[in-house]
Amino acid sequence: MTYQITTLNPDGDVLGDVRRRYKQFWWLYERLAVKYKFLCVPPLPVRQIVVGRYENAFIQQRMGQLQQWLDRICKHPIICVSDVLKHFLFCRDLNLWKSGKRRAEKDYFVGAAFFSMVKCPHDDLQTFAVEEFHDNINNFARNMEESIKMSEQTMQEMNKKYKTAFRRQFIHMGKSLDALAKTFAFYRGERSQELTAAMRHTSRMYTTVGHLFAAQPKLDIKPYAEFLKHYEGLLMSLPDMISFHKDTTSKDEDCRLEVKDGRITSQNADQVHRRAQVVTYALMAEMNHFHKVKTEDFKRSLEIFLQNQIAFFKQIPPKLEEALTVYQSIGTYM
Repeated sequence: MTYQITTLNPDGDVLGDVRRRYKQFWWLYERLAVKYKFLCVPPLPVRQIVVGRYENAFIQQRMGQLQQWLDRICKHPIICVSDVLKHFLFCRDLNLWKSGKRRAEKDYFVGAAFFSMVKCPHDDLQTFAVEEFHDNINNFARNMEESIKMSEQTMQEMNKKYKTAFRRQFIHMGKSLDALAKTFAFYRGERSQELTAAMRHTSRMYTTVGHLFAAQPKLDIKPYAEFLKHYEGLLMSLPDMISFHKDTTSKDEDCRLEVKDGRITSQNADQVHRRAQVVTYALMAEMNHFHKVKTEDFKRSLEIFLQNQIAFFKQIPPKLEEALTVYQSIGTYM
C-alpha cells in the first residue's frame, strides 16, 4: 500500500508529487524525532493490519490521519524547511532516495548538537524569569494532559450513550407508543382510529430519532475525539523537553557555584551559561509556536463540533412538531 502525496504552494500550484509507503512515513518521523528533541513532533498513527470488509474504511481513515500528520509538521517553521522533509516530499528517483536517506541518517546535528545551529538574542535572561518560565510550562503540560484525558473520557462516554442509551431510550419510547396504538386499534371508532394512526406516526418518529442519535457520533464526537488523541500525542514530547531544560539550567547554576569554589574558570562557566540561554530561548520559541497553533486548532475543532451538534439537534424539533400536528388535526368531542 502506497499513499500519494501532492505538495502545493500557497497559490495551489503543484510543487511535487510522490508516493510513499507507511514505513517511509515512519522513517521520516524517526528522523525528525531524533534530530529535533526540542520540538513537539506529533507521533504517527500506529501501524495496524486490517483485512476484509473494513479494509477500505480503514484505508480512508489512515489517509486522513497521515494527511493531518503531514499538515501538522509542514506548518512548523523549523520542520517545514528541513532537508529530511524536503527529501521525503520531493525525491522521486530511487537511487537519490537511498543516498538522501543515508545522508539524513548520518546527520551530525541531531539532539543536543542541534542547538549549536540555533541563533538567539544576546539579551541575558534573568534567573527568576527562567525559573518562572520553566514552572509555567511544567504546570501547563501537566494540567493540559489531565484536561485532554478528561475530555477524551467524556467523548467516549458521549459516544457510548448516543449509540446505546439514548438510541435505546428513544426506540423504547417508540415501541411503547406502538404497543399503545395496537391496544387502541381494538376499538373501531373513527376518532380512535385517527388517534391510533397518530400514535403510530409518533412511534416511528421516536424510532427515527433514536437511529439519528446512533449515527451522529461519526459526524462530531468521533472527529473531536480523534483531534484530542492527536493532541495527547503531541503532549508526549513535553516531559522530555522540560526535563532537558531543567537539567541544562541546573548545570548552569552548578557551574556558577563551581566558579566561586575555584573548581572551574569563569570562561568555562560562561560557555555553559550561554548554552543554557540558547536552550531556554529555543524552548520559549517552541512553546510560543505550540500555544499559537493550539489556540487556532481548538477554536476550529470546537466550532466544527458545535456546528454539527446544532445541525443534529435542529433535526429533532421539526419531527416533534410534525407529530404534534397529527394530534391537533384530530377533532374534539363537543
